[in-house]
Amino acid sequence: MGKNQKTQTSSSSSVAENNEPAESPVEQVRHTVPTTDDPTIPALTFRTWVLGVSACLIIYPSTSFFVFRQNPLFFSSTLTQIIMLPLGRLMASSLPKRLVRIPWFGFSFSLNPGPFSIKEHLLANTIAWGGYPSSLLIITSKRVFFSQDLNILPSFMMIISTQVYNVSRVLNPETNQLDLEAYNNYSKLYQSISFVFKSGFEFAALVASIVHVALLDGRSVWQQFIQAYKDEGTTGDVHNHLMRKYKAIPSWWYYSIIVISLGLGFAICEGFGKEFQLPFWGILLACALVLVFLPPLGVILATSSKIPSTATFAELIISYLYPGRPFANMTFNIYSSMSINTAFEFLYQLKLGHYMKIPPRHMFIAQISASVISSSISFFCNWWIISSVKNICQPDKLPKGSQWTCLSDRVNYNKVISWGVIGPQRLYYPDGLYGSMYYFFLIGLTDANYFNFWSWCAAGVLFHVVVLRRFGNEWIDKGYLLSAALDAGSIIAGFVISASLQLPAGVYGLSWWGLDFDDHCPLASCPTIPDVNVPRCPTI
Repeated sequence: MGKNQKTQTSSSSSVAENNEPAESPVEQVRHTVPTTDDPTIPALTFRTWVLGVSACLIIYPSTSFFVFRQNPLFFSSTLTQIIMLPLGRLMASSLPKRLVRIPWFGFSFSLNPGPFSIKEHLLANTIAWGGYPSSLLIITSKRVFFSQDLNILPSFMMIISTQVYNVSRVLNPETNQLDLEAYNNYSKLYQSISFVFKSGFEFAALVASIVHVALLDGRSVWQQFIQAYKDEGTTGDVHNHLMRKYKAIPSWWYYSIIVISLGLGFAICEGFGKEFQLPFWGILLACALVLVFLPPLGVILATSSKIPSTATFAELIISYLYPGRPFANMTFNIYSSMSINTAFEFLYQLKLGHYMKIPPRHMFIAQISASVISSSISFFCNWWIISSVKNICQPDKLPKGSQWTCLSDRVNYNKVISWGVIGPQRLYYPDGLYGSMYYFFLIGLTDANYFNFWSWCAAGVLFHVVVLRRFGNEWIDKGYLLSAALDAGSIIAGFVISASLQLPAGVYGLSWWGLDFDDHCPLASCPTIPDVNVPRCPTI
C-alpha cells in the first residue's frame, strides 16, 4: 500500500488538491486530454532535436519543390507524427545511455534519457513544423514575374523576420512604380467575376467576424483580458492548475523577439536601396493591424477552426496610402496579414503544449528554433529552384504538360498587379469599374440569411455535431483516428503517385492530356471584353 501511494504521488499530480476541479468544462477536452501529469518525463532532449531537425531537412525542401508545381503535394503534421513514433522508439532502444558534457558552458545532456515520451514526440513535431515562410512570395514575384535581380541578404532578412495583362507596359522599369501616362494609353485592368466577388466576400466576412465577436463575445473577451492582465487564474481549468509547476516564459523573451523583428523590418525597408519600397511607418501600421484583428479573429478561430482572410483588406489599406508600388504592397501584406496567421499558429502550438503539459519554456525554444531552421532551409531551396529551372512560372515557354507553372504564386502576382500596381483607386473607388464591391463591408454588418456549404463544413457538421451528439462513444474512440487516417492516407498516396509516375520522366514530368491548362476548352482563357486582341482568341 505504501509503495502504491508513493508511486501515485511521484508519477502524477492529483487534480483534486487545492479544491481544483477534476474535469475540464469543455466536453471535447474531457474526452481527449488526460488530467494527470508527470513532470519528470523528458521533453526537450537530444532525440527531440535529431527528429525535429531531420524532419525539417525533408519537409521544407520538398515543400519548396512542390509549391511551384501544377499539382502540389505537401507533408502533413499527422504524417510526420506517424513516422516519428517508430523512429523515436528505435532511438530509445539503440542509443547508449551516456551523458554528454559541453565544455566551457557547464551544460550536459543524455543521449538516451529513457523510453521515448509523448512530450518528446510533440516537441519534435513542433520543431518539424516551423512553418513555410509566406514572405517567399515577394522573392518569387520579384525574380520571376518582374524579372529583377534581388540582393540575397535583404531577401534572407525578410524571410527570417517574416489574367492577361502586360504589366511591363504600365510599370516604370527604373522606379518599379505605376506610369500613369502609360496606363491611360494602354488599357484598364479587367477582373473576372469570381475574382471580384472573392474580394467582396472577404470584405463582408471580415466585418461580420468583428461584429459577431463584439456583440456575442465582447464582454467575456474583455473579462479574460482583464484577468490575464492582473494575472488572475479564475477560470478553474484543471489544466491551468497542472501547468503551474512549470516555469512561465519570461516577458523579456517576447520583448526581445519583438525588438529583433522590428529592427530587421526597419533595416529591410530603409536599407539595401529600398528594394522592397515600403517605408518604416508601414511596419508600424502593419503591427497596429495585427493588434486590432488578432483578438476578434482569435475568437472566431477558437470556435470554428476557420478565420476570414485579412490579406485583401491589408492590400486595400496600403494601396490607398502608398499607391502604385507593388513590392510595398507585398511587403506590407506579409508584415500584417501573414503575421496574423503566424501568430495564430504559435498560439495553437502553445495551447496544444498546454494540454499536453509541455514546459512552456521548452515549447517556446522549440517554436523559435523551428522558425529559424525552416525559414533558412526554405529560402535557400526556393532560391536554388528559381535559378535552376529554366522558364519556371512561365507556362507559355514551358514544354507541354510541364508542372512548373507556379499556380499559387501566379494568383498572388495577379493580386499584386491589381492592388499594388493599378491600385483600388482605378479598380474600385473612385475611378474603377468595381466600386460597388465596397457595399460588401455593409453587408457584413447584418445577419446572414444564407449558407455556403464547403466540403470542410459538411464534414465538420457530420462528425463533430451529428456523430458527437448521437454516437458519443464512437466519436471518442474513432473521430480523431479517422481524421488522421484520411489526412495521412491522401498525402502518402500523392507522394507515391508523384514518385512513381512523374519524377522518373524528368524535371518536367509526363506529358498527357490531363495536364492541359485549358481544361480541354481552348477558348476558356480568352477575354470577354470587346475589342481586346489576344492570339488564337476571337475578337468580340
